[in-house]
Amino acid sequence: MNAMQRIEVERDGQTAVLDYTIEPAGTLTIWHVETPFALRGRGIAGELVEQARALAEQRHLTLHPVCPFAKTYLASNPTLRGSSGPRA
Repeated sequence: MNAMQRIEVERDGQTAVLDYTIEPAGTLTIWHVETPFALRGRGIAGELVEQARALAEQRHLTLHPVCPFAKTYLASNPTLRGSSGPRA
């Protein structure tokens, strides 16, 4: 596995994170999305998934959401899947 990378969003002094790897086979794997309790319900986790999707699209990678939140979010927002779509 490649080194874990992270996307962060800071709000109100707290940080929400999305952990991912980029695999040699051309896949961006979303492993984990975490939002501090005080920031939940504000769409921040979705923002993180959208940033990961944009990164995958920019680099012509296939999304592979392992994180249950990311899977559900992408399934609920088909326009965010990009041209290659997420792998199940």
